[in-house]
Amino acid sequence: TFPLVNQPDTSILVWTTTPWTLPSNVLLATGPNIKYVKIKDGDNKFIIAKERLSAYYKNETDYEIIEELLGTDLVGLKYIPMFDYFTNKNEDFFRVVNANFVSTEDGTGIVHIAPAFGEDDYKVGQAEKLPIVCPVDAQGCFTEEVKDWAGQYIFDADDSIIVAIKEKK
Repeated sequence: TFPLVNQPDTSILVWTTTPWTLPSNVLLATGPNIKYVKIKDGDNKFIIAKERLSAYYKNETDYEIIEELLGTDLVGLKYIPMFDYFTNKNEDFFRVVNANFVSTEDGTGIVHIAPAFGEDDYKVGQAEKLPIVCPVDAQGCFTEEVKDWAGQYIFDADDSIIVAIKEKK
């Protein structure tokens, strides 16, 4: 979850198959014409693609839809990153953008973007004129910039990154 800057009780739900890329996250991408919802779940509010709700909530009584939005409505929202390694690098980091490759086939309909890792991510970073942050060396290990896993092979860090994320909740 990525809490919104001006709405601390609301977070954007993001799903990834590559936890090791999360320390390098600089943007979140939504599909411009995808329908999103802000839901209330207990004391929390989350933004997720409407079409993906049933993948995360088995019962409609577990949440309340409080707002419906298109991906274009989310553009420009600022969020708090999961990790603070690059918070002082660029004022254009940590915001929502649209990308045409975002789908509702799986995940939450919201994609985390780390431009150094993946063709689509790279293209989004270039379109947004962002510098590339690549805290991974030629051996596939985190550099000193990612102090919590510095020197660790990226795939070996996945489990401890997941634990760190869960501990932040």
